[in-house]
Amino acid sequence: MEAKERPFAFIQDVEIIRIPFFQRNYVWDETNWQPLLDDLLEIDKNQFLGSLILKQQTVASGEPREVLIIDGQQRLTTISILFKCLCDIAVANGPLRTIEKAKEDILFYRKNKRSEDLFVKMIHSRIDKSSYDKVIALPATDIMQLPASNMIIKCYQYYYNKLLDVPEDLRNKLFDRLADNRESIWVVIDLGKQDNEQTIFDTINSAGVRLSYADTIKNSLFQQALNLAEDESQDREKVLELYEEYWVNTFEADEECRSYWQREAQTIRIKRNNLEIFLHSFAIVNGFYSPAANKLEDLPLEFRNKTEQMNFSQIRDFIKDIARLANLYRQKIMTFDNDTMFEYSDDEQRLFHILENCNVSTFHPYLLYLYAKHENDHEKLITKFKALESFVIRQYITQKSTRAYTVYCADFIKDDENVLKRSVETTDGEVRAKLSALNNKQAALVLFWIELYRRHQDPFQALKMLKFAYSLEHILPQKWQTHWRDVPIIDEFGNVIEDREAATDYRTRMCYAIGNMTLLNARLNASVSNSAYSVKINGNPNGSRTAKKGIKDYSDLTITKDIIKLFDAGDTVWDEPHIVQRTKALTEEFLTIWQQ
Repeated sequence: MEAKERPFAFIQDVEIIRIPFFQRNYVWDETNWQPLLDDLLEIDKNQFLGSLILKQQTVASGEPREVLIIDGQQRLTTISILFKCLCDIAVANGPLRTIEKAKEDILFYRKNKRSEDLFVKMIHSRIDKSSYDKVIALPATDIMQLPASNMIIKCYQYYYNKLLDVPEDLRNKLFDRLADNRESIWVVIDLGKQDNEQTIFDTINSAGVRLSYADTIKNSLFQQALNLAEDESQDREKVLELYEEYWVNTFEADEECRSYWQREAQTIRIKRNNLEIFLHSFAIVNGFYSPAANKLEDLPLEFRNKTEQMNFSQIRDFIKDIARLANLYRQKIMTFDNDTMFEYSDDEQRLFHILENCNVSTFHPYLLYLYAKHENDHEKLITKFKALESFVIRQYITQKSTRAYTVYCADFIKDDENVLKRSVETTDGEVRAKLSALNNKQAALVLFWIELYRRHQDPFQALKMLKFAYSLEHILPQKWQTHWRDVPIIDEFGNVIEDREAATDYRTRMCYAIGNMTLLNARLNASVSNSAYSVKINGNPNGSRTAKKGIKDYSDLTITKDIIKLFDAGDTVWDEPHIVQRTKALTEEFLTIWQQ
């Protein structure tokens, strides 16, 4: 890698500047064009327009030198169009050979020094190539008559009209600024063949919009397919058909499709969209990316290493396999919203909901592998799903590290019997201990699925499906000191704890046992939530000008009705023995659902 400050005119030293053929289109508009022009017209001010990342391409001896634009296509495209406008306006006011010569040197190339034929230097993506070639090659009169069908043509027409209002002497100075080899306006980073452009891009642009791994992989795949098609005398149209049928139809078919693949999810390190998560999963499933040996930014390089020795037929089959597994991924890997209804009997849905709420997407490659492998053996699939579910939630409750999950995932794919071995790692004793000290998020997830389990087990329970939209409530409030001082603090052996400090510490800890928590279909008013037990149950209808509801008013669930049933039967005290008893009962339900 080599980085240098360079002028715009440095591009005259390179014959071909190629934008990846399948790169996203040019998207700058007036909000970008005008500030750039304003900056460049401040002639006495030194300008810095950021960085360009270029990668040297290997070409046959005697062929024109070529670089690939890794980052900066929007800026470089825009300034080249601006420069073309300056040339066209100057020539329109009188044919000036120096202007024509600069235009030829900077915007065009010859295949060899003897040739008189000029070719547009910047080879644009498939979407914008035709429009860009017209803007660079046609005279201004023809370009201004073109329909503004895309942003490339709009950019030229915008700058042409704007520059007509700029004084001629200032236009000339702007031309000199861009054509002059002495005034640097950006840093050009030249990468060698072995440099990892993803790592370099992420380092340079860590505070900005990062280069998508998916974009890098897509460009590499189809550029290689194009090169192979040419080498093997295949029809270039076959690559375009391959792209449309297996990439566009899979990832860009319509707005709903694009929205799904661009939706972001939090992974262990960063937010990544579904397409990147899938490509990462695909690489792991196919064994050419190792989470233990590779960094995430290595992913595009590993795709390239996997395919660089393929022939056209092999890379075609590889792309087809990406599409096949992507469709399976989208069909099977579940995501949820606030209106999703959950049912205990849906084993797949339950697993994905638990993974989502445990913030675990690490096992998506393994799940994709299972779906592909056991497509016709649902019973075996569910056996593995239940083992993974038990493993993850027991690890989650006991707060064990997830750092090894990437290694476990690859291990499970290597031999999917390994998940059964891992599922027994967290002992029942560890689970019992941690269910006495949960945070709110952990408790809400466990209580929700215990509730659904009860409904599933009860043949007289008509309502089997629920939304995950309940409010967690501590029965003994976290702020218990005001209204609960008169309730004796009793230890696990039934003895009143006399020591005030020990008693306070014990009661505060017992607030976070699962037996002290329940789910309500609405949040209690804070004054009721922190009140005495009878007020929490019945509400406070006369305590203020506005009546405030209690637990009874929000108790749709069996895990809450059990508490009310005791209260209505005359058990009007809630204390540590009640919490211990209820914790034991809920723990046994947990261990029944999520066995070792």
